[in-house]
Amino acid sequence: MKPSSSRRGGPADARVRRLAEWLREWAVDRALRDEPAGPSPAAGESSACYDDVPGTGDIRVLHPASAPSAERPLHVALLDRAASGAWLAAPFSRFANPATPGEWLTGRRAAALRVLCPWNVRWMPSATVLRSWRTGRLTPRERDGALRVLEAWRRGTPPEPAIEARTGLPVIHPDDPRRVYEDEESRVMDEAAAEPDDRPQVLPGPAGRGGRVYEVPDASWLKAAEPEKGKPDGDGRIP
Repeated sequence: MKPSSSRRGGPADARVRRLAEWLREWAVDRALRDEPAGPSPAAGESSACYDDVPGTGDIRVLHPASAPSAERPLHVALLDRAASGAWLAAPFSRFANPATPGEWLTGRRAAALRVLCPWNVRWMPSATVLRSWRTGRLTPRERDGALRVLEAWRRGTPPEPAIEARTGLPVIHPDDPRRVYEDEESRVMDEAAAEPDDRPQVLPGPAGRGGRVYEVPDASWLKAAEPEKGKPDGDGRIP
């Protein structure tokens, strides 16, 4: 009798592997933050030139003063513009793998642009966007995919399978470190979107849902959630 061949991994297996990779990235990030910081470079005078007009679909790097706590150049994608002139801006992740269902692999090779985070969008003042630099543009297909991820995340339902396969797994376990990550990234975008006397703004996410807890291989604890059959795969964040 011939031994049966192993089945090829499907989209769910790929998402589990990417979660394991994300958690390894997170562990390295934590370890680097624990290292003593060296002396800060002296701030120099510069004559910044903002000579392009922002447009929908732009990928832009915000001025460092717009989000000083970001600890990285903050790339954002402009997904839409309001009649008031404010821009709907989604940040790119500092990691190479999507953390949650609200994050999406773009397919780009540049490390800073591999993962877009529609869950963390903000309406950003026009003055902040004008004080930024364009580094590229989303294709119409990329912008459409980002908006579909955003809409699905806000509804608490999965997008179509082809898009869902490139997103992260939901957050269910109370000790999942992705909760800390989401809090950190939310603060960065609150800062970038703020104007004097403005209150922080965060788009509401779907309500938490129960699910099965499973172990992701090759990690210290790695607990994520798999929704029950027949229930949508949302962000699963517990308020």
